[in-house]
This record gives sequence, C-alpha cells and structure tokens, in this order.
Amino acid sequence: MTNTTKNFCFCTLAFNRPYRMMAKELASDLEKYAPGFKIIVGNDNPQDFKNCKNVISYYQKQQGILHCYNDKRFAIAHALSLFDIAIFIDADTRIQEKIPTEITKFIGVQGVYKNLIEHTQKYRPDRLDIVKKLASKLNINLSEVSYFGESLLMFSNQDNQSYKFVENWGKIGKYLELNGIHSGEGITIGLAAFQMGWQPLKTPEWEKLNHIAQHIDASLTVKKNGWQQLQRRLGYHYRLNKERLLALKDFDFYYG
Repeated sequence: MTNTTKNFCFCTLAFNRPYRMMAKELASDLEKYAPGFKIIVGNDNPQDFKNCKNVISYYQKQQGILHCYNDKRFAIAHALSLFDIAIFIDADTRIQEKIPTEITKFIGVQGVYKNLIEHTQKYRPDRLDIVKKLASKLNINLSEVSYFGESLLMFSNQDNQSYKFVENWGKIGKYLELNGIHSGEGITIGLAAFQMGWQPLKTPEWEKLNHIAQHIDASLTVKKNGWQQLQRRLGYHYRLNKERLLALKDFDFYYG
C-alpha cells in the first residue's frame, strides 16, 4: 500500500473583487505549476471564475462577525468533502515553481506552528486571559497547544474526522469573536486540532510548498471606499447581534 496520494486539492477564500482577482492569479499559477489539480474557491461572485478551468467556484458569504478569517473552515470542509487532502492557501499568494504531485498521507493538520502561549505572550498578551478561560472550558492544557500560521495549511480527511474538526473550529472561533478576538485564527486552529488529538506536522511536501509560496498579505494594501466601509459596519452589527442570539442556545459555554 502506497504511503502517498495524488487525491488532493487547493482551496481558498476570495471575498470582494480585489481578492477574487488575486485568487484568479493564484489559480493561473497553479494551472502552470500544478497542472491537473483543482483549487476550490469560496467567494461572493462565482461567475468571475467561469473561465478558470482548474477552479471549482462556489458561492459563500461572510459568516465571521468582523473578519472572514474563521470562514476558511467552510472552504476547507468543501475541499475535504471531495478530496482526501486539502491545502488551504491565502488568495493573496503567488506560486512560481512546480508543486509536488504526490503528498505523504497523514492525519490532522500541517503548517508553521509554535507554542500557543509563547506566541500569544509575545504578540498579543492582551488575549491570553480570554484564551486561558476558553481552554479551561474545553478542558485543555493550554501549555500543550500549538499556534498555527494561517496563510498555508494542509488538512487531511483520513478516518473521516474533518467534519468534527470544522465543528470544533466553528464553536471555538465564535467564542473568541464574541469576546473581541476577530483575527489570529491560528489560535482557533490549534485548539480545535488539539481537541481532535492531532499532533502538528510538517512533511517534506508541505516544506516545499511553504518554500515556494510567496504570501503578499494584501490586507495591508487593499483599501475600502466609503460605501464598502458602511456596508462593513452594518454587516458587523448584524452578524454580531445574530451570533449573540444564537449563542444563547449554549449559554453556559458562551456566557458562563
């Protein structure tokens, strides 16, 4: 029995036109350097990708209260419903070298990882008390949890456990968002993975991808006009109030 598989795909999110255009550039890179492999794009205008032969485009709207970072889980779930392995790659990334055509089989998640407490203390110490309270609710020893870099991640659906991981991610992400932590989904991924008993990994194929992926971080340069900013504020308050109400169904977890 072979220890590698070709049954994998890429996936990403692309909300709003600038990110859809960047996702198309990424798809073009993959068509050249990973011919025959698909990229699944969750986005708000699937017609933009109608001429992209290697794209599986589906409609998705923002669920995250302020940002869409935790919405990555929907694209990953979509990808893992079709393939054994999903490689999540931020839309504002370029690829300029050939991609490995086979991936070593694994269980769990791969990515840049480090100790979650040390990372949070260094970069966002203001978040640590909330994260510690959440870990206590989940009966997790926080000192054993890893933080994951978010721009390039590899997920496996071995043993059909991905649905549970995505469910964990959603619950943890909502708790953090309702407590004002809207970014740094690497915390959420680390906690959700630990709940699954997954150990962080780095196979040679992931190391190769990480080496050749050039992440631009367009969030620092993409600007919204006045109408877009108003829509964002209105959307934020709508989603915040909606999630507050839905969280009442599990009052002890979210508010206790």
